[in-house]
Amino acid sequence: QRRTYHYMASSTKTVTLEFGFQAKNPAKTWHLDDVSVLNLNSSNSTEMLINGNFENGTLIGWQTACSSANCLSSTGGSISPSS
Repeated sequence: QRRTYHYMASSTKTVTLEFGFQAKNPAKTWHLDDVSVLNLNSSNSTEMLINGNFENGTLIGWQTACSSANCLSSTGGSISPSS
């Protein structure tokens, strides 16, 4: 199921963008793709994220966090091609 969310920041300070997921499918997986944070105050709407589309096949620019309490033995986060 695809979701799109829009948010307008109320501050110009540096912040952390964090996503949390709870997998409800039998495989216990979730998928995230094409994340974008734009600076709309710049003349050309500057992209503020590194590797927001995950197209380079790595998690460069992203930090994954997972604990044994919510991810079993997984360390969370991987890139895999998919249709």
